[in-house]
Amino acid sequence: MKKTLIAVLILAQSLLPVFTAFAQEINKKDAEAIKEKPADVEIDLERLKETAYSLVNKGKFKEAYDLLLKDYPENKDDIEVNFLLGMSTFKLRKFDEAIKYYQIILNKDPDAHRVRLELARAYTANGQMNEAKKEFNAVLATNPPQVV
Repeated sequence: MKKTLIAVLILAQSLLPVFTAFAQEINKKDAEAIKEKPADVEIDLERLKETAYSLVNKGKFKEAYDLLLKDYPENKDDIEVNFLLGMSTFKLRKFDEAIKYYQIILNKDPDAHRVRLELARAYTANGQMNEAKKEFNAVLATNPPQVV
């Protein structure tokens, strides 16, 4: 039993680079397919968000922004899409646009403390200190958990 387990572990370890390369190739093909999608092909919203999250996590904010805007009219009510657009536009220094996306979310969910803090941060970066202070105070008034 022990020898079989060791053999399986050795085999798994030797195959890890192959699986890693395969996964990277699939992710690359998915991103390319989404980038080059024909107009008549719908992208699954969850796959779109997963790809956008991946791009944001890699610091590819312009790519995430462009990807999300392609289908924004169909996805404008999705909180995650608006949050990803807010994060991306903030990093691209498009503060007015980031503010717009965060406000869309807060209109749907006024208790989204993380979003309210991101909005305050965008206001601060945009030089709108009074608005930023209001948002920070609104979060503090709720006695948020420390992780917020």
